[in-house]
Amino acid sequence: MKRFGKIILCTMLAFCTLSAISSCGSVKQKTDDTSSDTSTAETETNTAPDSPVVIPMNGENGMDFIIEFPEGKEITILQITDTQMQELSGARNENRYNQIKNAHFTSDVHDHEIRVWRYMDEGVERAQPDLIVLTGDNIYGELDDDGSMWLELCEHMDSYGIPWLVVFGNHDNESGKGVMWQIEQLKNSEHCVFAEGNVTGNSNYNVVIKQGEEYKYLFYLLDTNGCFVNLNNYGERLMPDNPDIDKIQQSSGIFEDQIAWIRESAQSIFAEYGTLPVMMFYHIPPSESADAANELYPDTYTPEFISSAPFAPDREGDLGFATEPIVGGFYAPDFFAAAKEIGCVGMFMGHQHKVSTSILYDGIRITYGLKTGTYDYHETDMLGTTKITIGEDNSFAVEYLESELEYLG
Repeated sequence: MKRFGKIILCTMLAFCTLSAISSCGSVKQKTDDTSSDTSTAETETNTAPDSPVVIPMNGENGMDFIIEFPEGKEITILQITDTQMQELSGARNENRYNQIKNAHFTSDVHDHEIRVWRYMDEGVERAQPDLIVLTGDNIYGELDDDGSMWLELCEHMDSYGIPWLVVFGNHDNESGKGVMWQIEQLKNSEHCVFAEGNVTGNSNYNVVIKQGEEYKYLFYLLDTNGCFVNLNNYGERLMPDNPDIDKIQQSSGIFEDQIAWIRESAQSIFAEYGTLPVMMFYHIPPSESADAANELYPDTYTPEFISSAPFAPDREGDLGFATEPIVGGFYAPDFFAAAKEIGCVGMFMGHQHKVSTSILYDGIRITYGLKTGTYDYHETDMLGTTKITIGEDNSFAVEYLESELEYLG
């Protein structure tokens, strides 16, 4: 059953953009960088005219990166979320092996190609993106203590030859290799654009989107934290002896220092380059995502409705479906207030595998990405990727690319 079809919404923006500043480089990928904070892959020599240019800014004027795109075309972004790669052989003990097998491997399919790669490949083929964003729970970290899945993921993402951004979810950093090792692999990846930041969490950075001589958008990539130790079930989640446990915030949320950084860096960027519309990408949804459904759909968004039929928002360009209650994963009203202050128009997240809705709430379009792949819990007909298109007029559109692949488990 096709739930989503090819519904597209467009939100027109009235933000002013700037005339150009001079380009900081002419390479088609990242330049060498001595900073320990930003990704430092070697210079890419590809000279194709349609290749984006990634420029590390290392905090100059509040910016971590600029990505330049050629003029005369829309900018297409593909959101991949909750791939949640699993390797059952990586279970830490027999109890966890049996728990995970019974919960997530009832189909007895253990193949990454079947369960995740082909869904990612399909999304890239259909969207033909200029940029890819992974919004967390990329792997099931407790099953990756040797780091092999993380390396596979980085290699597969690089195989597309497209710049990709990534944030951590609440499962990624469970790996016994430690988050600092994971960060090192991201920075060593040829096409990954990443910085860990210096506030709470390990994936906080921003990217200014430039097209030709016009500065179009400011993206914030945020760590919503929440990777925690579970002493009640040994072997599950983050282990107490993890080498980087002191670098992990175990409570979910976006914290005061992160919010202050968002405000301060946006102020610096706008002071230098003019006001830009903002998009944010992160993993765990804030409480406002639940408020949106409850307040805007009081007649159709109820537990009784969800139990009998999917919730399908349909006002003001809203779209998508939910077959589980929409639950905000953290309460931080100052975060949403800060987002409004700096002109955020879109938030993109994951975490809830059976929620793929896009709802305009208080001036911000809150979008749950379509779950990518069949690892962990899911609806068989709610799988795929999410396409975000930025028009030359700075409008943006959201489209759910529901997978057309045969379901194989």
